[in-house]
Amino acid sequence: MQQSKEELLNANISDKAIKADDILPDFQLPDEHGNPVSLNEILQNEYLIISFYRGGWCPYCNLELGALQQHLEEFKQLGADLVAISPETPDNSLTTSEKNELQFKILSDINNTYAKKLNLVFQMPENLRDVYDSFGLHVDKHNGNTDYELPIPATYGHL
Repeated sequence: MQQSKEELLNANISDKAIKADDILPDFQLPDEHGNPVSLNEILQNEYLIISFYRGGWCPYCNLELGALQQHLEEFKQLGADLVAISPETPDNSLTTSEKNELQFKILSDINNTYAKKLNLVFQMPENLRDVYDSFGLHVDKHNGNTDYELPIPATYGHL
């Protein structure tokens, strides 16, 4: 795991990712119930916070989602909406939402189509796949594909 982490850091993915001053492209992604949602639809308030996470199987991602949920009312008081995006299928996103008692939308970016537009995607190293599988973390089943591509965890604000 340490070797894979170092390889990921050395790839400098964050240097290639969309930056704070860049304009986010529109998207249409299914929510946890399978309903299509576009960026323009959720930009009802003046501000929007978008959090990319790897999946509900990831303990660090669940901590992040929980922290965002804890501050949701503060975000709303400041006029901001919150949405999280993962490559998981809508069914798995619904499970993540229910497990973490989330009160904000979880969107499914199947095949990381949107995350790729933002240059946030990396390939999970082959040597980690067996390790994850041995822990019962079947990324392929959560994402509904076998490409083992994941987004780097990232949070953006849209003004």
